[in-house]
Amino acid sequence: MLYILYTLLFIAALVQMKVYGGSLGWALTVMFGCVILVLVKALGRKFIPKKVMNIISVAGVALLLIFTVRIGMTAGEGGLVEYNEKFSLAVECLSNGEYSQASSYVEDIKEQYGESDGTHVLTAIYKLSFGDTAAAMEEYNKIQNKKDRISYALLERIYREDRTQDHTQQLYDLYLQAAEEHSTWKYVQFWAGVTQFEQKKYNAANYYLLHAYNLDTKSPSILYYLGAVAYAQNDFEAAKEYFNDAVAAGADENICAYIAWYLEQMEYEVTED
Repeated sequence: MLYILYTLLFIAALVQMKVYGGSLGWALTVMFGCVILVLVKALGRKFIPKKVMNIISVAGVALLLIFTVRIGMTAGEGGLVEYNEKFSLAVECLSNGEYSQASSYVEDIKEQYGESDGTHVLTAIYKLSFGDTAAAMEEYNKIQNKKDRISYALLERIYREDRTQDHTQQLYDLYLQAAEEHSTWKYVQFWAGVTQFEQKKYNAANYYLLHAYNLDTKSPSILYYLGAVAYAQNDFEAAKEYFNDAVAAGADENICAYIAWYLEQMEYEVTED
């Protein structure tokens, strides 16, 4: 029974660290403790009295449970109420431009709970608020779980705000990777389709745009790009249908102007044929 409990604690520590961004130090402490207790129980039977072994096992389990909870205290998701309250206050301050107060909350969280993916994200956003993309990237690189939505969104913002170099290809790669990881995230499905369209990879563009369309059938932008892809593939009937749907869905003036251009081109090409 104890072996099963040690195994579950080991897995819990690993999940807290990898999935929820919990404290690396506490997670390693729990995992290392599980291994040590298993070895002590397996190898110490001949040398340690049964009563002493029972005391060691019970005390070990109790300590590991406390340490496992301690990992959760530093988690960016699902942590303690106080942690989440301070995290929310920091986010609110950043949103309101109250950078000094936000920095104070972040430092308080780090001091009380330790560093986690959440604190790295907050610090990166704080650095971005002053245009320091290099420092923001340093914080991003400290994030353990780089495959969740907030990590992708942060990296996208860093690329877009960094004026020291061209990040076009990195953005293309980011959208594709995020789209593969998050099939129900309309934003990255749409932008993966747009970037593929810009590279004239029309089959791939259609693939991602249809994914986005399935998540939102009334988006004028998605409908417009589906029409543009259909036009590029000489499927004029489908293009007209998508363009009409985009207008009906409330396309803005810019999209309507592009649609008008495409419709003019199609009329010209049909006449020529």
